Amino acid sequence: MSKVRDLTDEKFESLTVLRRVPDPRPRTFWLTRCVCGTEKTFSGNYLKRKGIRSCGCLNPMRKLDLIGDKYGQLLVVGEVESTTGRKWKCFCDCGRERIACHSNLRRGTAVDCGSHKAKKEPKLPKPRKPMAGPTPQDLTGRKFGMLTARHLMKKKKKGNLRAWHCTCDCGNETIANAGNLKTGNTASCG
Repeated sequence: MSKVRDLTDEKFESLTVLRRVPDPRPRTFWLTRCVCGTEKTFSGNYLKRKGIRSCGCLNPMRKLDLIGDKYGQLLVVGEVESTTGRKWKCFCDCGRERIACHSNLRRGTAVDCGSHKAKKEPKLPKPRKPMAGPTPQDLTGRKFGMLTARHLMKKKKKGNLRAWHCTCDCGNETIANAGNLKTGNTASCG
């Protein structure tokens, strides 16, 4: 196994590495401090790739101000401090307050305070899907050996097999599945 290069006190753009962070995963993680004062953990590979410039404070989306914007029924009135991403204080048209995530507002998934859900139209049940498999072939009146198919039984005989009520040339009645009738496996009542 290769020796891990110590990145302590190294600078990566706006980030300074403070110390190595223990982690059970095979990658090495480092605690960093950004020039804005935020401390954040990154993998060593992520830091060395030079794709990372800051804790996120230099991200153009970070600077996007939503105050005064309207999203659905929500009017953004201020930003709220959060450790889990940008959040905004909003007022709904009904007068209620809601804290909404930046991404949910921009994506259009946060559009009201949530109290309007009870007033929405109830969902209609989904239409039933047709039964799987082909429509049963009508065998009524057809002759299979000594058997004549009379009508399709209301209940299936076994599993997905379609059962037919049949009359034999000898006068007896029997039940046979359509597959056996068509293949000749069932040709008489006995």
